[in-house]
Amino acid sequence: MWLAVGVIIEPRIASAGVADAGEILTVQRAAYLVEAQRYADPFLPPLTETLDEVRAVLAGPATVLTARLGHRLVGSVRAHVDGDTAHVGRLSVAPDQQGRGVGGRLLLAVEAACLAQETAPAGEPTPAGKPTPAGKPAPAGKPAPAGEPAPAAPGVGRLRRFALFTGADSEQNLRLYRRHGYRVVGHRPDPNGIRLALLEKAVVSPARSDA
Repeated sequence: MWLAVGVIIEPRIASAGVADAGEILTVQRAAYLVEAQRYADPFLPPLTETLDEVRAVLAGPATVLTARLGHRLVGSVRAHVDGDTAHVGRLSVAPDQQGRGVGGRLLLAVEAACLAQETAPAGEPTPAGKPTPAGKPAPAGKPAPAGEPAPAAPGVGRLRRFALFTGADSEQNLRLYRRHGYRVVGHRPDPNGIRLALLEKAVVSPARSDA
């Protein structure tokens, strides 16, 4: 296959499986090595995470996506929903692929997957490839107690925000997140004393302009 000079091949983003654990961990460690050098801390959680821990995440309820160029895994991201918040983490891109839009595509894809998981009927596969939890009764149709808002109708979802954190001095990361609608809402130290920036992005319902 011939490719014209300057043609950009977009990565293929898909749901990760347990078999991807080794590749995910390899790229993750390479990506976070720069952060470890910046903060002089070789014990950042993405660097100390074990293969078994990654496999456990992949076997659990979290949404984990990978980006591939051909057969090569060049990035990954994961997220889990807790109440009305989707917590995004471990966004990793291979060092030689950084600055080419891979991280932004993964971020948008995991947001879309979380939204789809929250709004799809139980048991139906979402765009990320994972079915929504089956057997959970839909809250719509149940009368709300006096003074409380009625439950959302099927397909509306309850997700209200995306949340993530990064090093407060990681300007490249902060620029990426701001470019995709995140804003810094606070700071806190990690267990090793590194200052983290906490960021959030509101979920805007297409049905409401004031959301």
